[in-house]
Amino acid sequence: MNKKTWVMVGAVLAAVVAAVAGFVILKGGKQESYRSIMVYQVNGSASITRERVGAMDAYENLMLLSGDIVEVAQDSNIRLKLDDDKYLLAEPDTVLCIRAEGDADNSKTYIDLQKGSVTNEIQNKLGSGSSYEVNTPNSIMAVRGTVFRVALAQGKDGEFETKIDVFDGAVKVNPVLPDGTVLEAEAAVEAGKEITIGAEQISSGQISEPVDIDYENLPPVMQEYLIELSQKEQALPAKVVQSIQDVQETWESNNSQGAIDSQSNVSGSTDAQDAQKDAGLKKGEEEADKKESAVPAIKKEQDNVQENKLEQKQENKPDAVQEKQKQEDLQLKQQDELLKKQEETQLQILQKQQEELLKQQQEALLKQQEEAKKQQEETKKKQASVQQNPSAGTENNSSGGGGGGESKRTVESSAVGGSSAVEGSGSVESSSAVGGSGSVESSTAEGSSSVESSSAAESSSAVEGSGSVESSSAVESSSVEMYYIVTFKYNGSVFGTQSVKRGEKATAPKLSPAPSGKWDDKLAQAVMGDMVIDWINN
Repeated sequence: MNKKTWVMVGAVLAAVVAAVAGFVILKGGKQESYRSIMVYQVNGSASITRERVGAMDAYENLMLLSGDIVEVAQDSNIRLKLDDDKYLLAEPDTVLCIRAEGDADNSKTYIDLQKGSVTNEIQNKLGSGSSYEVNTPNSIMAVRGTVFRVALAQGKDGEFETKIDVFDGAVKVNPVLPDGTVLEAEAAVEAGKEITIGAEQISSGQISEPVDIDYENLPPVMQEYLIELSQKEQALPAKVVQSIQDVQETWESNNSQGAIDSQSNVSGSTDAQDAQKDAGLKKGEEEADKKESAVPAIKKEQDNVQENKLEQKQENKPDAVQEKQKQEDLQLKQQDELLKKQEETQLQILQKQQEELLKQQQEALLKQQEEAKKQQEETKKKQASVQQNPSAGTENNSSGGGGGGESKRTVESSAVGGSSAVEGSGSVESSSAVGGSGSVESSTAEGSSSVESSSAAESSSAVEGSGSVESSSAVESSSVEMYYIVTFKYNGSVFGTQSVKRGEKATAPKLSPAPSGKWDDKLAQAVMGDMVIDWINN
């Protein structure tokens, strides 16, 4: 397997791990929540550095992990998307580390800016349990819903300077000492204002008042971003939109003049190069004429010397080529070993995650089975208790007079069922621990009676002679609620699981960003056992 194949394998494995670990699935009933970090747009080139994986090229729709380091090349920029409602623009020559914790409803986001500039757009106001912070070596910025830019610069003396521009909402800023101590001094920067935290503010512990944003000197990539935001409805306050419109003509004029100057520099450089080229050609022709007029003996001597050098070089060439080839083979072997170790590490991580998920599913299933078995045993115990004590007692009272005697009987019995009402000259009362209801019809004729009863559990009794009672009951087991595991797979990897009651339907989990496709037809079927539902791409 060559170097290129190993690189492709490593990239695929990294993407698989990102797809599995990039979504933090929190199971609660049938609802699922997660955090997602995705490369939304790349202009130019940027790289992602991941622990135990190394550096990889950034590309659109690449899922990032918490702790990834993003590096943007010069003359390039990259946009990230978090949880569908947070966007981050990293400008040229920027380095940052992004950390995301919690879930979409209770999120903790930290942007550690190490170099360059970033613009943060938080479209929806964060909940009380969520936070969004941007940290630089000398400042901390905390927000709940806003659009703001943070630019970090370092002077020749090594001192850092952080500049914050707020375009929507408000940003709370605190200076930070080199040892990480957060100072009590605090400033609230509102929309349309900017503030700078430098060595003077750090040493004095005091922050100056915010001033108006210097829109004219914003970089071109930021100008384009603000124009895009100003054209969205209610994306920015009216006063900020007006300021952008006022300076937009100046931006376009400066950018056009910059393009003209750049083209002029290119044209001037080309003319100078052409002149140098012509001079060089002329000089070369003169030297060629001199050589042609040289003494033939000298030319012959030079030819002999050149032939000797060529022969000596050819004699030494095999050894040099072999040594170079040997070094290249050694380097390729070392690279292959490194990539193989990375592949094994990624496979182990993925296998461990899959084993943990399967273990959780098996434990949940075993727990449900144990509960069902326990319920069945309790039901059997109740049935045995009822069969051992079929009747509570029988009472018989009769009275007669003359030629026409009337007989009244009262029968009390215990059976599985509810209560019974008897019509006629005899009455039957029935009670049971198991809920239900039944009806009894009774008739008497010359000292004998028969009773028929039906309930949720089948029961029958007959009274013969002067009041002897024989009772038999059959108890049907109460139904036990069964739950099954439904596994959702996205592109061959386990995306999430649900515990679904028998006979009900699973609920489709939400994919974000929403890809083109759908879950297969089994999603619409009633769950009658463990099942797997796959994602079908369009």
